[in-house]
Amino acid sequence: MKIKRLETKLLLAGIIVFTAIFFTILTGTHAAATANQEEIEKMRENYTELGIDKETGEKLIQKVLNGELLDSQKPEKLKGKKLTVDIKDKKGNYVEFDDGSRILLTFEEEKASEITALSASSASAGTVSNRSCGSGSGYTYCDVTARYQDMVWDIKFDAKVTKVSGGQAKISDVVNNKANLVLYSILSKQFGVVKARSDDKGPAKTRWQFQISHKDGSNSITRNLALYADSKSTYARLE
Repeated sequence: MKIKRLETKLLLAGIIVFTAIFFTILTGTHAAATANQEEIEKMRENYTELGIDKETGEKLIQKVLNGELLDSQKPEKLKGKKLTVDIKDKKGNYVEFDDGSRILLTFEEEKASEITALSASSASAGTVSNRSCGSGSGYTYCDVTARYQDMVWDIKFDAKVTKVSGGQAKISDVVNNKANLVLYSILSKQFGVVKARSDDKGPAKTRWQFQISHKDGSNSITRNLALYADSKSTYARLE
């Protein structure tokens, strides 16, 4: 009788161990399946482009695979941060965060020749590039691309910025929103003109609001890529 009881206990123990091993294998396979080699190589390509060293880049990749946000993707991390840039060479300017993640940086043009460090209030967590520009009687206009780019998210849209000499700036013709995401999917997106024209109270502003989700379902977040313009400057910011 005691032998049968012992056999039963051993059988139950074996079933429990087998179940635990099977569950571990199953969940491990699921985690690995969230990223294929092509996606991992894309992140490596992106962090190299941003000048991130290999050791830091691989740690950041693991962070993304675990479903964590990079510090560069948290707008609150920009607040109160001193942003040091090399004003001699605007190409490749970046903001680096505590975890080593980086974003491309642009800043207000009229201040570029005067400073070597930017406060959070004068820096923008994004870039604005002019595709084409022209002018008329008393005004100038540029077709621009607002963009946020780190090693995981590359988000952009086009717009027209018109500036009157010594006066207002206007944002119009907001089109061509695009998102190239690694390990994330777009759930929803919406354009909104917050303020079409600048005035004494602040710049003109438009934004692309998007909701994205990690492929493993670990998080779903909403962000805004905003474009600002006044008579003196044009800049973009992730909010």
